[in-house]
Amino acid sequence: ALVLVAAAPYRVVQSNLLDRQHALAIVLDDSMSMAAIHEGKTLIERAAELSTEQVKSLPEGSEVSVVLSGKPPRVWVRRRSDLEMVETVFNEIDRRSTRGDAMCDAVQTAVELLLASELPDRRLLVFSDFAEGARAETCEWPNRGIRVAFETVSTPNPDNRRIASVEVIGEREAPDGMRLDVRIAGTSTQSQQTVRMRQKGQETQKASVQRTADGAEASLSIAPGSTDAVVELQLDPDDVLPADNVRGVLLGSDTVHVLLVDGDPHPD
Repeated sequence: ALVLVAAAPYRVVQSNLLDRQHALAIVLDDSMSMAAIHEGKTLIERAAELSTEQVKSLPEGSEVSVVLSGKPPRVWVRRRSDLEMVETVFNEIDRRSTRGDAMCDAVQTAVELLLASELPDRRLLVFSDFAEGARAETCEWPNRGIRVAFETVSTPNPDNRRIASVEVIGEREAPDGMRLDVRIAGTSTQSQQTVRMRQKGQETQKASVQRTADGAEASLSIAPGSTDAVVELQLDPDDVLPADNVRGVLLGSDTVHVLLVDGDPHPD
């Protein structure tokens, strides 16, 4: 049976597995929140290391599947019994991510892989920070025939701020050009923050972040008649999750789209 033991900053799965062969499906969250850094490693790296430990503990002849739950979910390993090979594939997972979360779809895929196995002992193991965006409580978890274990991989004291939204005021041809109103969300900080804007790879402007009653904000301007298709905004300084400190804003002829909002690609 799987025994869950708490250990900061994440919980380690100590495994006392039976000698008989069994099917194990690992759902590994590689969404953007798992790119947070703790002690020099991302949470994705931590989850990959813990997954490798689990595979090393399996009895010979067991079968392993691995599903990555960043959007879109991907089958990284499909029902393999070559455990030494499976151990190596965790090193190939991208340690950083700007993906949204597709936990429920990944769980469904993992369950289907387990049910397709001829081994009667089936187990599902989920590594995630279980951030709000994962919506794990809404997933359809198996309640018969499959043993399920959840392992939280997280930073002990998440210190993170992000560019939560960008509102564009005005039009390209207006005398004053356009204004980008940037809203910053996350934990408060005493450090001075700055939003920098890059156009065609060059920094063209920066603005200090001002605190507000419900977070913080900054405003930047785009000169009238600008022909740039995309501008990039970056919040400095970096924190535990550098990935959500950067946002691209697509400046179309009639519409303006933020390319990423809270880690999810814009549907357009």
